Amino acid sequence: MRIEAWLEYFNNACKISNKDNDWKMLNISKYLKGSALTHYVNSCLNISHFDDLCNILIENFLKPNIVNLSDFSQHQLRNNLDEYFHQKLNCGRQLGLSPQLILEGLTDGMPTNIKQLMTINPPTSPTEWLKVATRLMKTQAAKPESRRYDCYRSNKVRTFMYLWSLSKLVLVFSYLSDLLASLMIPIKESPLKNVQELNDAVVAGKYKFGTLNGSYLLNYLMEFKSGIIKDLANHIRHHPENVLRNFSEVATRIEEEKFAVMIPHLYFVYSASTIGIEKFYTAKDSLGYGMVSIAFRKGFPLMEKVNWIIHRITECALYSKIVDGNIFHSQLKAPPPKPMEDKRALSFDDITPIFQVKKDNDGSLYGFGGSDFHLLQMLSKHVPFSYELMIRTDYAFGSIDKNGEWTGMIGMLKRNEADLAIGWLSNTYERQTVVDFSFPYLIDANVFVTAAPKILQRDYPFINPFQPLVWIYLLISLVLSGFALSILSTPIGGNKNRKENFFGRWFKGIRRILALLVGQGRYDYYRSTKVRAFMYLWSLSKLVLVFSYLSDVLASLMIPIKESPLKNVQELRDAVVSGKYQIGVFAGTSLLNNLMEAKSGIIQDLANHIRHHPENILKNFAESIKRVEEGKFALMNMRLHFMYSASQIGIERFYVAKDSIGYNVVSIAFRRGFRHMERVNRM
Repeated sequence: MRIEAWLEYFNNACKISNKDNDWKMLNISKYLKGSALTHYVNSCLNISHFDDLCNILIENFLKPNIVNLSDFSQHQLRNNLDEYFHQKLNCGRQLGLSPQLILEGLTDGMPTNIKQLMTINPPTSPTEWLKVATRLMKTQAAKPESRRYDCYRSNKVRTFMYLWSLSKLVLVFSYLSDLLASLMIPIKESPLKNVQELNDAVVAGKYKFGTLNGSYLLNYLMEFKSGIIKDLANHIRHHPENVLRNFSEVATRIEEEKFAVMIPHLYFVYSASTIGIEKFYTAKDSLGYGMVSIAFRKGFPLMEKVNWIIHRITECALYSKIVDGNIFHSQLKAPPPKPMEDKRALSFDDITPIFQVKKDNDGSLYGFGGSDFHLLQMLSKHVPFSYELMIRTDYAFGSIDKNGEWTGMIGMLKRNEADLAIGWLSNTYERQTVVDFSFPYLIDANVFVTAAPKILQRDYPFINPFQPLVWIYLLISLVLSGFALSILSTPIGGNKNRKENFFGRWFKGIRRILALLVGQGRYDYYRSTKVRAFMYLWSLSKLVLVFSYLSDVLASLMIPIKESPLKNVQELRDAVVSGKYQIGVFAGTSLLNNLMEAKSGIIQDLANHIRHHPENILKNFAESIKRVEEGKFALMNMRLHFMYSASQIGIERFYVAKDSIGYNVVSIAFRRGFRHMERVNRM
């Protein structure tokens, strides 16, 4: 029989017989045996109250099973409260711990909800502790919310609830994974890709549409009497504020609201390049074509001389199709030279934005679009002459090979295989020694192109919100705060094993502050006002740290990080020299020759890289796109040539630097002695 049950029985029997505590003290020895009688004999001289005797008997009746401090601190309540109480109480007495530490240890081993209730009004003696703990355990057991699946006796019901728990885990993990994915992966809105989508969006009120004031585009729109263009014109008639004055107003309206503008392609590309072409989306579809010329007053006497002197920049079309390209040449029929025998079949891969061609039923080629096709049509009409389209045998524009022979289009002209070569052909001194050039009709900058900045994956996203120094300071503050807490909460008395107890309290203080930091600690455990004030300060610090950390984590998850692009030639050179990037250029172009002629400076470093990596001398546009998208690769090319070539596959996939590496003068190349050259230049 347990000593507690026997003492309760003895008290009830004495109560029935009207026996007081004095009688109990004098006569209880008649009913005790063994170790209980021994404890009575050893303690009877030091006690005078029956309640004190009951406390001694309850506390000392059982032999302790725990013999060290580690087992004492780690011992937790399992099922039997009485067994837990006696084992931990006797262990604490054997270790020589003070009554306060023993009571704290008993409370620490209880369940969290019981522990929090016992700290509100802490017991002052082991017996009182046992009574309070027993009462609280019975109260909690009677509450239905404290039970989980144990409240169901049926195995079927328990199995059903366990299955619900598994379903809950699946739902929670799925929800959290989707939530994190939606926060970390930005969702881009779908752009308007063609005129039909633009018209539908404008009619539905999702977009506004406008154009530049005083331009031919406005008159062009207003002339339409039916169809999609008429719907767009009607929108402008009803919204005159959408007739804009300048490009600055265009950029502002596009960035601030759902606004689409009708504007010449090259004008927009040039104007937007200074503020960032990546901010805008240019549709691949077009709303007609525009021809750019110089206007003179009627009877202007110097018009012919001006036409001879100025560089006439002519852009006659906006391109609707592009894949990778071949530049095409025109061969004149006056007098008709022999056509080339090794013409290859034309496929869609041959279509370029500069000169678009198709294959006729008889196998001949005919042009249907592109800026230089329209230029060739004007020349043939007004010179006049007839021509036959040919495809060059290699991709080179024209350079001197290792045997001293000219390649590409320049070589074909030199060998009298063609009379005229057109297709953004740069006018250089070396080329002028073997062929003749027309007046320039385009001047374009040489730029380098890299892949568009990608969204970077964050390493250690839950550590990055704080700098490493902040984490170090936080760790140091935990250690020092644990030390301060152990000093402030030093128990009175208990000098035995003082050194060991101090380090134990220090470690315990660190654990409690860490628990408070992560939200599972409490500071009402301590009675001392100083200790509680210290813990309150830690709570305030915790709020600041937690809010700062969570705000940085959410910001880092919701705002993607993009890699930094190469913005100028100096950054390009540094990246190439350090091995972070490679640079390439097209074979047979004037760009390659200009690079190789550099004897010093940044350009020489870029040329040396190409000398050591001949595989970076590319053959065609498709190869260049592949290299740029696959790795850290920068392509040196003419700005407009790249813009046109990349527009059909998505200019947003690339980054075109605003800095340039020189300029190119684009002309039409003729074989030596071409008799129509003067008339072509007049045009």
